[in-house]
Amino acid sequence: MCADEVDALSGGGEHLRSRWPWFSLLPFGLGAWAPVVAGVRCGVRRWTVLGVFWSCLAVGGLVLASIEPATGVEEALAVVLLAVAWIGGAVTSFAIRSAYQRRVPDHERENAYSTVGRRAFWPWFSLLPFGLGAWAPVVAGVRCGVRRWTVLGVFWSCLAVGGLVLASIEPTTGFEEGLAVVLLIVAWVGGMVTSFVIRPGYELQHVDGRVRAPWPEPTAQSRQWSVRYALAAYVVTFVGVIALAAVLYFGLGVQLHIGVGGLVVDAILLGSLVPLKLKRGLTGSDLGLRASPAFRSIGLVILALIAYIVIAVAWVGVVHPREGVDALAGVKHESTINVALAVFQMAVSAPVVEEIFFRGLLYRSLRNRLSILPAALIAGALFGLVHITSYPLDTLPVKAAFGVIACLLYERTGSLLPGIALHSFVDGSSIDVALTGNDLIVFASFLVLAVVLLVYGSNRRTTASSLPVSGVIGEATTTR
Repeated sequence: MCADEVDALSGGGEHLRSRWPWFSLLPFGLGAWAPVVAGVRCGVRRWTVLGVFWSCLAVGGLVLASIEPATGVEEALAVVLLAVAWIGGAVTSFAIRSAYQRRVPDHERENAYSTVGRRAFWPWFSLLPFGLGAWAPVVAGVRCGVRRWTVLGVFWSCLAVGGLVLASIEPTTGFEEGLAVVLLIVAWVGGMVTSFVIRPGYELQHVDGRVRAPWPEPTAQSRQWSVRYALAAYVVTFVGVIALAAVLYFGLGVQLHIGVGGLVVDAILLGSLVPLKLKRGLTGSDLGLRASPAFRSIGLVILALIAYIVIAVAWVGVVHPREGVDALAGVKHESTINVALAVFQMAVSAPVVEEIFFRGLLYRSLRNRLSILPAALIAGALFGLVHITSYPLDTLPVKAAFGVIACLLYERTGSLLPGIALHSFVDGSSIDVALTGNDLIVFASFLVLAVVLLVYGSNRRTTASSLPVSGVIGEATTTR
């Protein structure tokens, strides 16, 4: 690598070195072009060629997938091309970043990018959907010379390949489809569990002196918020939304579509924070938009999701909610722009805004005066009540239960990011079912969104103060 390349990597290239590989995780090979960035910036032709190659495979797969009518061979080839482009682009991108670190001098590594943080990233590949990251334990097994880790990684990978092959067979029977789903899920879950279970053993052999990042704490300003302001903001917002809807419907004969109506409600919720912003200089950190340890947060998000599913299923089984006017009824028959707005509002706007208002402001204010359970129950009940205009009455207890779970998640993690990820996943599933009749797409999109959100916003583990960074880097260089 030439001197100019090293300068680019150690100085202006810090942004490139630390962030660009994550684009390669975009699903369906849409990030396969990521190695091109490194190749062009550093003048390394083979990296550019590899990026172009993976991108061509992704484009070919997308073209084949769009052909109608398509034969079984064309569909299977499209799946293979997209999977190869996705995996190839991701592996190439992160392999190139490793090459950066081997060539950059030690003193520049210390200031620009920590190999301790980089080396801990390999388990995250196991989160790739459909078992495409099931090979992640192989990395640890090869580096540490632990055969059973390698064997487990190969086993999960074989299950994933078997599931993809069965899923691509046309025509297929119901048994083959079911078996394909089972194989993909087992490979996905097995690869994830194995990767994160063996990571502590991997770190013991490769990294010493690491300490756990602490959970973030509420800011001093947020601990001073009064319950009176939060409840007043809720009442004003609730009454304002109902009054606006009544004026539009009864006065003007206008009924807003779910997407537009939801965005209006979100805007009103955010508007209730303006007085607090003007009076006290409100910040995102005050509202709970703080970094949290990624892996532990994801584990809690999964537990919270399981708890919500159990409660929802139990409620449906016991109460048998009656059919009512659901907010999402008929959304798939709307125009393209209305469908797009509904998806954005449900999967992005509502999770962010509602978590900020109901957890970041309302629950935090209640928590300043009450213990955890009463504050969570009150905030959850108010969260469920606000859905009364859009959902049947006998479904509101489930909404309230989700509100309580989200409050407890915020209390434990000290951050809204896990709650936003969970909320996006749940609401994304709802709009997915309304549009397609199933919730399979959400696993390939919103799970990736949740993981990226938590990983990007997480606190990196830091080295212990007693162990110099250069010592850790030197050890990593010799043991890699």
